[in-house]
Amino acid sequence: QLLGEADYQADALKLAATAGLTELGPEVLALVSGTDTATAVRDQALAVVVQTRPTGAGEALAKLLKSDDAGLRNKAANALVE
Repeated sequence: QLLGEADYQADALKLAATAGLTELGPEVLALVSGTDTATAVRDQALAVVVQTRPTGAGEALAKLLKSDDAGLRNKAANALVE
């Protein structure tokens, strides 16, 4: 639930990465894919996706490759390669 609260997302993502909480995959992928996710939070969520490789990560990242945002496309491509 902390991942749904903007004030706690960064800390929750840190915890998810440190503890390797793959069960938070759907919530982390929602942050990666969300159009209203802050850029810094999205970048952190991408790092967690790379680290934990949750189910559905490949599909979510592939969708980001079609983004109008060139920076986001580049980050998604890098995450797919890692």
